Parts: sequence; C-alpha cells; structure tokens
Amino acid sequence: MPEMYITSAGMRIINLLVGQPPLAIAEMIDNLNVTRTAITEQLSELIEAGYVERTVEKLSSRGRPRHRYGITDLALTALFPGATGVVVPSIWKHIEQNCGLQMAEKIQDLVAADLALKFKKIVDGETLEERLQQFVDGLADKKVVAFTRVGSNGKTELVWKTNPFIGMQDGTDRYNKIATKMVSLVLHADVKMTSSRMGGNFCDVFEIQ
Repeated sequence: MPEMYITSAGMRIINLLVGQPPLAIAEMIDNLNVTRTAITEQLSELIEAGYVERTVEKLSSRGRPRHRYGITDLALTALFPGATGVVVPSIWKHIEQNCGLQMAEKIQDLVAADLALKFKKIVDGETLEERLQQFVDGLADKKVVAFTRVGSNGKTELVWKTNPFIGMQDGTDRYNKIATKMVSLVLHADVKMTSSRMGGNFCDVFEIQ
C-alpha cells in the first residue's frame, strides 16, 4: 500500500467534515463550490487512505438510499496530532512525578502489552517469517505502511514508514521503548530499534535479533 499524500483539495474536504455529522456529496458541493467529479475523486482517495468513511442513510420514503461521508479517528490522529501532542506528554510527566520512575516504566510495559493484544488474533504463525508477514498485513489494515527487509548486517528488519502511534510521542524515548516492546511481544522475538523518527530519521526500524 503506497504512502498517502493528501492534496490541498483533499484537505479542504477533511476540514469541512471535521466537527460535524457526515455530509452528502451535494452538501459538500454547496459548501466548497466545486464539481461533483472533483469531490468524488478526492473522496475515493480519502476513503482508500482511511481518512473518510462512507455510510448509507436510509430514507423514510421510497427514494434511493443516500451516501454520507464522515471523518475517521485515523484522520484526526494523523492529520491533527496537536491535541495528543500536548495531552500525552502531560500525562506521562505527572505519572512519573507522582508515582515515580519505576511505576512509569511498569505502565510502559502494560501499554505495550495492551497494544500487542490487538494483533494476537491475527499474528499466530509458527515461524518468525510467517508472523512478520501477518504483522505487516495487520498494520496495513490499520493504514500503517510497513514492510520487511534484510539489513546491511544480514539481519531481518521491520520498517514502519508511517507511525501508528504518533500521539504517544512526548519528546523522550518512551515511545521507542513501548513500540519496541510491543513488536517483540507480537513477534515472540528479541527486537532492537535501530532507527526512529524521534531521532530525526524518516522511518522507525526494528532489527529482529
């Protein structure tokens, strides 16, 4: 699945949909003053990216059901991360200040275990190679661009081109520890993060030990 680029026209639709009930195409045309063709083309791309979802409105009369389009949680997290970028660091700060570093680290492990559980039902292969492919497929279902490759040292690497937990980043290495622990639990393997967006790199890279 290619990494999604949102055009300025697509962002106009997203900005219109944020904070209100799903809209019909006719309502979007009225608000944005563009053609139906332009709207439908952008909606197709946004739906494919997981940023917009389509629902069917059943009319009380005998008329044809009408499609409505609304924003998804993924779009709010990926395209408007400012709120989580403020709230999450504050939560971790007060956990550490009021409960101590040891408790903060314990909570990190619990968060990693909880995230890993979301993939347990689909990642059950007998071999590491099978589990890696199942994990990549599961991430793709959540609109995360991930793949495996062989690193320069000959070891298998799992690469996240897009970050599935961007709202967890708080300026520390806490996200890296949670993500590494989660990947290790899902794959039943020792894992080391060798590259991170937090470190200024373009991808998160996990080396499978």
